[in-house]
Amino acid sequence: MTARTFLDLLYEQAPREEFERLVVDAEQRGDPAAARLREMLPRALHVRDTLERQRKREAQLSALYETANDLTAIRDLNQILRAIVRRARQLLGTDIAYLGLNVESEGAAYIRVTEGSVSDAFANLRLPLGTGLLGLVAQTGQPYATPDYHADDRFEHRPYIDEAVADESIRAILGVPMTVSGRVIGALLAANRTPRPFPAEEVQLLSSFAAHAAIALENARLFEQVMQTNKRLREHSAAVEMAADVHDKLTGVLLRGGDSNDVAGVLSEALDAKVEVCEPDDPQIPAESVHEARATGHAVQLTGGQWIAAATAGGDHLATLLVNGRPGLDLAEQRTLERGAMVTALLRMVLRAVAEAEDRVRADLLDDLLAEPPADPALLRVRALRHGVRVDEPMVLAVVDVGDADRTRAQREA
Repeated sequence: MTARTFLDLLYEQAPREEFERLVVDAEQRGDPAAARLREMLPRALHVRDTLERQRKREAQLSALYETANDLTAIRDLNQILRAIVRRARQLLGTDIAYLGLNVESEGAAYIRVTEGSVSDAFANLRLPLGTGLLGLVAQTGQPYATPDYHADDRFEHRPYIDEAVADESIRAILGVPMTVSGRVIGALLAANRTPRPFPAEEVQLLSSFAAHAAIALENARLFEQVMQTNKRLREHSAAVEMAADVHDKLTGVLLRGGDSNDVAGVLSEALDAKVEVCEPDDPQIPAESVHEARATGHAVQLTGGQWIAAATAGGDHLATLLVNGRPGLDLAEQRTLERGAMVTALLRMVLRAVAEAEDRVRADLLDDLLAEPPADPALLRVRALRHGVRVDEPMVLAVVDVGDADRTRAQREA
């Protein structure tokens, strides 16, 4: 009967007061079993407390498993940081939870994310490794807990750290390390605004969660790296495709005997900007920038969202390509502009060669027209007609002294 009654209380998960009341009631009734009940009470309470701890542990492990499971599904780095502190606060039922990450190059830990915090100074705190509770955990890789941080002289207190902690009204803090492959990457902390101890099971619970969280955080970081790498590969692939397309179009301009305006059209479409082909001495382009473009063979950025590339051949400056309305050209786009400048130079060289050949033919025709005795009149008449000259009509001969000017350009202008 007595054992069954205690079993009933254990089955009902009754509070400790119910066990004490059962014994007191038996003693007041003068129950002969009261002495035996009093004797069995400590054992019954021990069993009750053991079962309660076991149930609490099972609930904590279940929550830990669900939490760790949820973290594995998150890929965004910022989202997983927020999820970690939110779940840590829920697991321990504290007022605040926060997470700090180490920056090894600076020898410090930064608070990256908080849950339940109201102070900007605290949320943006930077702690040199070894200082405060967070800095000590981040440096040693060991868990630390204090029921009242401000009164605990185990930690290296610094005024600005203590002021930030006081600004948040924090008293009790539990901090555990976050490690990946034996390397401490930061610390996870839970805190209360009133003094309280953190029993061993809570330290173990938060430590277990931090271990899962560190792996999930590292996986998210690696996933983000993979995504960034894939993005760069896609961008590179798109740049290669654009370069190939521009190359084909510029080659087409050469093969069909196009001119500089055709090159400008291809580049304008590829760069999504207005591209002009300017003469070498165009006053709208700074001379020093042209000199740099000629010297380096690369595109040069001007002010006002402009770029230039020099079209040169054999040391001769034949033209300058000017891009308007593009403050930023990436490396692939700069190479595209430079390739366009090379094609422009080639077209200008071809036109120059054609013009020089024409000039030689015209010079020979002029010599024959002025020769004495005259050449074959019938053949001379046919040759002249090819150049729009009618030898049977009156003609005027003009002689111009160009001095030191560019003879080829003067002939072309004439």
